Amino acid sequence: MARMFISRIAMHFTKPGTNYTEDGFFRWDFAIGIACNDTIVEAKDTVLQALKKVPLVIENKENENFVFEDELATSTVNRKVFFRIETKNFRKMALIAKGHAVKNVKKALEDAGFYTPAEIHERIRYGGEPGFPMRVQPDKTENQIGR
Repeated sequence: MARMFISRIAMHFTKPGTNYTEDGFFRWDFAIGIACNDTIVEAKDTVLQALKKVPLVIENKENENFVFEDELATSTVNRKVFFRIETKNFRKMALIAKGHAVKNVKKALEDAGFYTPAEIHERIRYGGEPGFPMRVQPDKTENQIGR
């Protein structure tokens, strides 16, 4: 005969979890998609240089930041960026540091001429539709403000 065990969540989760590592630094990661025709090695170097400009991101012999190719998508090669930050305030400062890292990487890639395309969406026109409700190139006279 089965027995039911009921446990209140509040009894177990009274304090927020902390990401402890052996050396005390926090690990972060994020993904970024770069156009398939961009150079992989140059993009990696650009990302790693951008991470060095974030004050709380650390890199030394034991803590190496790295980037690797994670997935070949429709219009991008998706890369994962791994890095560590040094902070005692995991909640606020760790999140701010991750935000700065993402912002610096995005800006550095744009400044270096790398393209981060959006997802490709396919529009299928079935036989019963009267027309194609999309304009490829807008008419400039319709888009002028104040005229």
